[in-house]
Amino acid sequence: MLLSIFALFFSFFACSFEIYLLCNLIRSKGKFPPFISSFGQSKADTLYLAAQIIKQLPPNSLIADLGCGSAQLLLPLAKAFPQHRFHGFEWDIFPFWLAKSKIHRHHLSNITLFKTNFMNVDFSPYQLLLCYTGNGLQEELGLKLAQEISPDCFVISEIFSFNHLHLTEQHSTTLFGVSTQIFVYRQSSKK
Repeated sequence: MLLSIFALFFSFFACSFEIYLLCNLIRSKGKFPPFISSFGQSKADTLYLAAQIIKQLPPNSLIADLGCGSAQLLLPLAKAFPQHRFHGFEWDIFPFWLAKSKIHRHHLSNITLFKTNFMNVDFSPYQLLLCYTGNGLQEELGLKLAQEISPDCFVISEIFSFNHLHLTEQHSTTLFGVSTQIFVYRQSSKK
């Protein structure tokens, strides 16, 4: 009996999540990846690379997560580096609400969340940008970054590469047990 109730609950949750993902795909016209929280080796590797860069930045530097989801990257970085300011951009209300509640629970004053499309944001004041873009936005975001980021800005992209930026590092990692890459970029010298 208990197993049947659990199976029914799990089925309901799985169907609801699939409907949620489909609705977001339609709403975003396929441009934005669905909300999938960062986890596992890919998350650990991204946090490590970001921390190595942040350690080199002057105090009060501005760091952003484009499509921050539930703040899985922002929270540990903001805790580890309270001398810096962190911005999270999320267009979807559900992960935005999750991130907001987590940040509130942890009483972190160095994180500011924005419920907006990050493609409408000026990237020029940032020293580090974290992103997981999706195929639908890869080319457009890469061009925008190349035009707006300052020469001292770093960009870390999980899985998706950008043609318009200068690749400085490439790291192998895994996501869902599948081999993938994390890319570290700077502004291209061909502006």
